[in-house]
Amino acid sequence: MLKTSVEYINIFKKNIIYTIALLLFFISANLIAANITDDSIKIIPQTTNSRNRNARIAFSPDSKTMAVAGTRLTIWNAEGYFIVKHAPEVLNETYFISFIDNGKKLVAAHKMRGKISVYDLLDGKIVKELRLNQPSVSSLNISSDGKKLMLGTSSGNLEIFELDSGSLVKKIETDQEAVEQAIFVQGDRKIIYIGGKSKDTIKLCDTNGTLLKKYTYEPGKPITAFAFAQDRKHVALGYGPKIQVLDAELNVTKTAKVKGEDSRTEPDIVRLALSPDGGLLAVLGKPWVTVFDMENFSKISNYKLASHGGIMVKGLIRRVEADIYHDLIDEWSGIFFSPDSKTLVVTTSSSEPRLLDPYSGTLIETLGRTMDRPTTASVIPESGVILSAPPAKLWELNNDVRSIGDENKYAALTKSGISGRYVFTNINGKINVTNHEGVVFKQFPSQYNSRDILGISLEGGLAAFGWPGTIRIIDFKGNIKKDIKITGFASAFSFNSSGDTLAFADYRNMIQLWKLPEFKLIKETTGDKERIKGLDFSRDGRFLLSVGENGIITLRNLANMQQVNLISRGDDWVMYTPDGYFDGSSHGGELLAVADGLNGYGIEQFAAVRNRPDLILERMEIGTLEENKYFQELYLKRLKKMGLTEAVLSTELHAPTAKILKTYRSGKVVNINFQLSDSKYALKRYNIYINEVPVLGAFGKEISGKLYNGNEEIELANGRSKIELSVFNEAGSESLRATTYANNEEIEKGELYYLAFGVSEYKKPELNLKYADKDAKDLGSVMQEMLHGYSYVNVKTLLNSAATAENIINSKDFLKDSKVNDTVVLFAAGHGGRDRGQDSKYYFLPYEADPENLSATAVDFETIENLLNDIKPRTKLFLLDTCESGELDEETFDRYYAAAEKNSLNPRTYRKPSPGVVENLQAGPRSRHNKGRFIHNNLLRRSGAVVFSSSRGEELSYESSSMENGFFSYEIKNALRNREADTNSDNRINAAELLHYVAKAVAEKTGGLQHPTIDRDNRVINLSLPRATNISEYGYKEYNNGPY
Repeated sequence: MLKTSVEYINIFKKNIIYTIALLLFFISANLIAANITDDSIKIIPQTTNSRNRNARIAFSPDSKTMAVAGTRLTIWNAEGYFIVKHAPEVLNETYFISFIDNGKKLVAAHKMRGKISVYDLLDGKIVKELRLNQPSVSSLNISSDGKKLMLGTSSGNLEIFELDSGSLVKKIETDQEAVEQAIFVQGDRKIIYIGGKSKDTIKLCDTNGTLLKKYTYEPGKPITAFAFAQDRKHVALGYGPKIQVLDAELNVTKTAKVKGEDSRTEPDIVRLALSPDGGLLAVLGKPWVTVFDMENFSKISNYKLASHGGIMVKGLIRRVEADIYHDLIDEWSGIFFSPDSKTLVVTTSSSEPRLLDPYSGTLIETLGRTMDRPTTASVIPESGVILSAPPAKLWELNNDVRSIGDENKYAALTKSGISGRYVFTNINGKINVTNHEGVVFKQFPSQYNSRDILGISLEGGLAAFGWPGTIRIIDFKGNIKKDIKITGFASAFSFNSSGDTLAFADYRNMIQLWKLPEFKLIKETTGDKERIKGLDFSRDGRFLLSVGENGIITLRNLANMQQVNLISRGDDWVMYTPDGYFDGSSHGGELLAVADGLNGYGIEQFAAVRNRPDLILERMEIGTLEENKYFQELYLKRLKKMGLTEAVLSTELHAPTAKILKTYRSGKVVNINFQLSDSKYALKRYNIYINEVPVLGAFGKEISGKLYNGNEEIELANGRSKIELSVFNEAGSESLRATTYANNEEIEKGELYYLAFGVSEYKKPELNLKYADKDAKDLGSVMQEMLHGYSYVNVKTLLNSAATAENIINSKDFLKDSKVNDTVVLFAAGHGGRDRGQDSKYYFLPYEADPENLSATAVDFETIENLLNDIKPRTKLFLLDTCESGELDEETFDRYYAAAEKNSLNPRTYRKPSPGVVENLQAGPRSRHNKGRFIHNNLLRRSGAVVFSSSRGEELSYESSSMENGFFSYEIKNALRNREADTNSDNRINAAELLHYVAKAVAEKTGGLQHPTIDRDNRVINLSLPRATNISEYGYKEYNNGPY
């Protein structure tokens, strides 16, 4: 649904007042699928711009597909990936849905439209429509043989249709005002229905409408909830806090009363759900859920629901523990079981469906998460910058995305006509003229006018506006220059900077370019999948940018008509091409998925081939040759690490297949029986991941041939484990990961292992630092203060002369006895650097290091990270307080060094500045080497550890004499001890809290010169450490510089 209001501002130029209309769009936008190579494979944004109110849920018979209906109709697969949207959002619309034809098709009855649509799920097309005499549908049910469709209507009728022919077989007039629910029972020979005036009564009739029986629990007290079992043998009824279960003849078989957390609370029942296997009854009462065992009707769980917000799971978006959720704010509207009875789906009136563990109420996943929803955008390609709003964001195509100004207040933007100046409308009724850095030059109050001018060219002296069938172009004296006849209406306009070209989008979502003053059509191109609401030219006229109702920005190169789509959500961003190449932030892949028919998979699985920022920049003709070469080298370096070459890569979206055939559970061990295959290429290697941690080593197990049957035994850690099976073929494609889950309820208190290297005193005195060794020791003391969270704390530090390359490599023996429920923290402080050459590596400098010969005397990063490979613990944190100053060119390094000296900071670098450097740098330049980019992600997932670095690439790390620590190490200590870092007050510090606290504190104290960053994350493991408290006398083992 689109609502618009028009605001005006005055621009003063040459003593003439020109009025510009800025449309503020309040759009309830939906998801969109973009074709990659054909009609079956798609890249799909995994975010949403609006909420599916009053959602209803239906599962396919094989449990692999789920339909969510309310104000829109969307299809998701069992892994939580969005597949396709089948119907546009309609205000106050409600759909009644059911799968038919073994899950290949979906029947949807529109509540107020008087029609039924049958969708083919593979192509999303409507294959059949039935028109109804009564426009208002109130229920839908499919017969057990799948041949008949029964609708209840608001006028109290039951209408039965033949699905194949669409013909009305029978119309039954009940004495109800509206049939709220009806179901075929007893071999489809009878019908149970409820609703209307007699809301205290449930009735049984035959298919001719003859009333056979009715049941009233308590006259005058309405039935507030009801649910039918999948086997059609039972119906559950709710009255206030009371429940009754009836059989198909309306005989009462069970009775119970629901209570809240204390015995005095009796919540009113809102919804009921019977599990498909008949074993469970879930009762939704405001805001409690009670689950009953149907065999003996005993209560097996009782928990209070919280408002979880939009949190996706299964590798898409970060999970959040249940105990940090805020109080209930949603109006809960529905409760459903998945076909396997293992998941409870709860819907609300204001947000997306949530999937819960029925026994504990723990959130498993939420379908969809709100993304940034720009309604307009503007581009400055000569600066490599795009602006979009709202929220106001700055896109740097060859680097990063960042917010500007108060991003919650900007509603739209347009060019002001003055070079480098842009106009933002503000929700408070003001207009800001700003540059792309967010500096406001002037503010204007909004004015109103009856004429909707949609486009203006101050340079060309023209304005354009339209109505259905016509686009009118006038000059500023009001003279009509041209009426362009169109079919339908235009939804967006833009003039180029010289005023000689007009672009507009029409109702077909086609974009037309007209040459002025000849008013000649010069180009037409396909626009977005949904209505385009904003257009803008770059100042040099080379690029055209559009924004659709779906919130996706599209940038087109008008010379070669190449295009790229851009999406952001908070700090995460991604850009992708129509043929499936993409670039993004480290977690930008979570905003996209690949869909193959009804199967949805993470984009990461095709990233070895498809993650190509160099190709995107080359096609768009943006960036320098040096930048393109840098990104191409990263792409080739990644292939080399994966044991692949471009020669064997396949650009087709073909992948091997991984199948988990069966799992067996014995205590804490799960046995996985699986099959791997490929129809085109030989298999190369496979791995199994538990919560993103590889359990068969970083590179997995090598295999050959096109078919492999295998079996692996895996030890489970505490709680829920996500188990993934993956295989690579020789062409570099990873299989669509087979996934299963296992719960280990035998909670075991693990140990904490802290292994640290700190070098302040080097063999070469000129390399000496002051506090790196103290950093390692101090953080060890903090680890000791965490004993209350572990059974033991094990500490080993290698300091100064003990931190040799040999000792560092051999220190893995310290972790040999660690177990799956243990936590490992690896810490390194000292010098870091890169060797020279095309395939440069990053090294940690041990005691004997020689900066001129790093490859022979230092320890490369992968060797250090290998300490975390092939060990049992699943929870691993790697803290790195070094810098990568070797990447800096001499001029930039000198400026950093001078800024550090002025701010009394001591850089941790063995490089020295050039003589006579006086220039000061308040903050480091944004670099193409920023590690917060997807191209830097290690697709092998190696150790599964969270890697937290003290600075970005091309930044220095610093230490402080007043703190007697490195800034990064000092703030790590503070974060682990400080209540301020514990933002959810759970007495634990998770990875997000650690990053937020440390990054903010270090940046502030170094004057913006140092920015800690998580180089590699594991969002499934949900890493957290207990907040440090007083040291205990027991359970602490220390191995400092000695044997173990």
